[in-house]
Amino acid sequence: MTPCSLFHATWYLAAWVFPTQPARMGMEFGWWDKDEEGKKWHIKVRFHGGHVVFNRKHGHHSSWELFEPKDEQWDRLLSEAERRLPRRLMSTKEFNDLKGQRPQ
Repeated sequence: MTPCSLFHATWYLAAWVFPTQPARMGMEFGWWDKDEEGKKWHIKVRFHGGHVVFNRKHGHHSSWELFEPKDEQWDRLLSEAERRLPRRLMSTKEFNDLKGQRPQ
């Protein structure tokens, strides 16, 4: 057995004997939205470590900026997150944590 094949066999055995579940990183949601003036915005929401950060940008060459979301944007975020539940892209606990971040 060559050293290379021995390495692959050892790695395969270790992965089979000690299976690991990948750690979940933050989630990202994105969509396009228009404001009252008719300006089109790219909305990006990051959910990581129990914190929700809303960013937006207008146009290709502009920078991302933080903003305070309106109720419509929170509704859209929760709708997008809810669609991920059946596909197991998001756990029920994560979804409930996200819902808990919404201001009342």
